[in-house]
Amino acid sequence: MKYLKLACLVSLLCLMGHFTFGDRVFSQASRPSLQLVTEPTLEQIRPFDSTATEQQPIRFTIKALDEKSQPLPNAQIHLTLFTPPRSPWFSTDFPWVEGTTLLDLTQTSSTGSVEFQQILPIRGKYRLKAAIKPLIVNEFQAFEQDLTFAIAENAGKYQNYFILLGVLILIGLAGGWIIGTQEKIELGEIAPQRVRLLLSGVTVAAIASLLWINISAELPAVHSHSHADHDHDHGHHHPTHDHSETQILANQSKTAALNVELLGDKSAMVGQLANFQVKAINPETQKPASDLPLTIQASQLEGDRVIFATQAQTDAQGQFSWQAQFFDGSPHQVKVTIPANAEANPLQVGQEIEVEGLEPTLLIRLISLGYMVIPLAIAFMVGFGIHRFRQFPPVKR
Repeated sequence: MKYLKLACLVSLLCLMGHFTFGDRVFSQASRPSLQLVTEPTLEQIRPFDSTATEQQPIRFTIKALDEKSQPLPNAQIHLTLFTPPRSPWFSTDFPWVEGTTLLDLTQTSSTGSVEFQQILPIRGKYRLKAAIKPLIVNEFQAFEQDLTFAIAENAGKYQNYFILLGVLILIGLAGGWIIGTQEKIELGEIAPQRVRLLLSGVTVAAIASLLWINISAELPAVHSHSHADHDHDHGHHHPTHDHSETQILANQSKTAALNVELLGDKSAMVGQLANFQVKAINPETQKPASDLPLTIQASQLEGDRVIFATQAQTDAQGQFSWQAQFFDGSPHQVKVTIPANAEANPLQVGQEIEVEGLEPTLLIRLISLGYMVIPLAIAFMVGFGIHRFRQFPPVKR
């Protein structure tokens, strides 16, 4: 009886250990993960710079891996890329883009890997949400994972600000020093001549700063409207700008073996997603052209720079859909290329997108102005205090 109780106790402990550690191993084994690879590396990536003549989009590679770090085959990968959250105290070059969705894309992959290229518009911490599902039922367990990565600001932005800050500090110190001097006020004057000249200069500088902030904010909107007016005057079939290297494509292309059409929004707004869809059918059988390889590219026409690109394929209905945001208020073009095969020649369809830019809010403008006025005022008070201290030193007792 004693040995029977001991055997039962050992069996109970083994059973508990099986459920405890066995579930833990199963849980770990059923937890696949994602791997994010960028080219260039995250440390080298910088946000969009309109002054850069040749800025290439960043290449993102997302790999779905099992518990042994092996690729998950036959996976459907849904990606959503979110921009950094809004920060009114330290606004970026595109404040309306902050805290929005930059890309929404769903692709299938036999190797568990998806690639796309994207220019990142602003600095900050991005979030990439991925939902992975098996194409074959029960091949692996579906899961979701969020990946975050931070992008540093362009060094030139800080350099320009600190140069301007240094100039403002020097002006403030000089102004405070001048006002701190004792100068006789002539009859009929409300202030000495040097003080009046200084105040006049500060007023002109403040007006110039306000004009610069407002004009720089208006330029994208004016530029966008000028393109729209040009398009209205010359008809919708003519390009709204002169780009000799950019080919304006039709949104539908037909051959004897394939009919491809690009559908979606023809106008977009900064901060909002635009919808696009490719449909392909066989004109002879009127059946969807499934598993058709697609090369998708979205380009900014003004700078002739690619902002988004990927390779995909049509589904069983001969369709492929995605959503993308155009962060710059200038005309863009979406182009889809179907490579040549044994049954059809290469095809290209495209669509030009007019993007409406948005002006920064009044609060953002005032905060930007404050970053220039406050250092100037502090430097002015320091200069005034230094001169008064030198002129009237404290009396020693």
